[in-house]
Amino acid sequence: MAAYQAADSETKERATIPVEEIDSRVLLVSGTEDSLWSSVELQQIAADRLEEDNNATVDHLVYEEAGHFIRPPYIPLTGALGSGTLTGHAVASHEHWPEVLDTLSTLN
Repeated sequence: MAAYQAADSETKERATIPVEEIDSRVLLVSGTEDSLWSSVELQQIAADRLEEDNNATVDHLVYEEAGHFIRPPYIPLTGALGSGTLTGHAVASHEHWPEVLDTLSTLN
């Protein structure tokens, strides 16, 4: 998050995904132990922009002790964590998947 905050406005603009152009339901999934980037904070920025600009339906699921690589359930987790705990990843993998399926079922 420090790199994002330190970046100038031009760099931020080039790196920003234009989420305001999304016109459907959005599901964001983050782990609090993401060591690649501050996914909880950065995805919340995207969620806030979506809700502010077009009143999109946005769900942001945040999982304690999960890192960057939250996977579908029933895929082996050993060796693929990167950060977070095995328990945190197992909980996130199990709990987020019904929300993914529900979100996909509502898309046209």
